[in-house]
Amino acid sequence: MHFEARPNKRCQKGLHLEYVVEASVDAATLFTQLEQQGATLLRAEEQWGPRTLHRAVQQFRFEVRVGAQDGVVDFLHRASADDVQRREDRALFEHVLAQL
Repeated sequence: MHFEARPNKRCQKGLHLEYVVEASVDAATLFTQLEQQGATLLRAEEQWGPRTLHRAVQQFRFEVRVGAQDGVVDFLHRASADDVQRREDRALFEHVLAQL
């Protein structure tokens, strides 16, 4: 899948990235693929009015959100992750997203 990564302008630390995608992303498939690549995710769903937000968290490292905005998948680094871990986690996420 083709995507474009951009920083979320409201995040002052630069830890929140928005991935603009050309097609809708199935959260369950994305999360399963991340788990197959070694991530241990805690999954949750939340109702945001008419929207359903799908959230997956790799504790102390990153969070992925699907459904907050149409055509966007959010990737958030945790402040507790160091720079090396952040680079590795972002590379893993982008690899999986590109394969969808």
